[in-house]
Amino acid sequence: MNYICLCKRYGYCSSHESAMYLSIIIPAYNEQDRIGATLESIDAYMREKKYEYEVIVVNDGSTDRTAEVVAVFSKKIRNLRLIDNKKNHGKGW
Repeated sequence: MNYICLCKRYGYCSSHESAMYLSIIIPAYNEQDRIGATLESIDAYMREKKYEYEVIVVNDGSTDRTAEVVAVFSKKIRNLRLIDNKKNHGKGW
C-alpha cells in the first residue's frame, strides 16, 4: 500500500500507525451545523467494516465553530482527525 506522509506538514502520519486501509477526507468550511451529523453517519457505517479506516476533516479557515465541533466529536469517534487551517485557502490548495 502507498501512503501519503503528513508528518512534516501536519505532525501526523497514517503510515506510522497500523495499516490503514481507507482514509476518508472531508473538506470543511463553515460546516458547524452539518458536520456532526455527517461524522456520526460515516462512523456508524464504517464501524461495521472489518478494515482499518480514518476520517480526516480539513477545516479550511472556517469563521464559525466547525473546528470546535470536530474536536468534540474526535473524543467520541475512533480515528477522527482534524487538520485546522487557520486561513482559508479555497478549493484545490
